[in-house]
Amino acid sequence: MLDEFLNEIKELQRYKEKYLYAKEDKQRMSDLLYEYMIKEYDNMSKQERISKYEEECCRHCRYRGYCEFDFPENIYEPVRSDKAWIPGRKTCGRFEVS
Repeated sequence: MLDEFLNEIKELQRYKEKYLYAKEDKQRMSDLLYEYMIKEYDNMSKQERISKYEEECCRHCRYRGYCEFDFPENIYEPVRSDKAWIPGRKTCGRFEVS
C-alpha cells in the first residue's frame, strides 16, 4: 500500500512538471505573438490602425454611428499579456458590444 502511494506521488510530480513546462510554453507563445503584433503595429500608419479598429470593433459596438471623438494616438496597439493569453489591443475606451 505504501508503494502504491509513493508511485502516485511520483506520477503527480511528473504531471506537475509537464504542467509547468506547458505553462512556460504557453507564455512564450503569447510573447512571440505580442512581438509579431508590435511589428505589425509599427508598420501601420495611424489611419490604417483606425481603419482596422473600426473594421474589427466599431461595427460591433453599441455606439456605432454616435461616436464623435478623435481616436487616441496608440489605438489598436497590442497589450502584453502576463497570463499567457492572446495579447489584447488598446481600444477607444468606450467600446461596448451591442
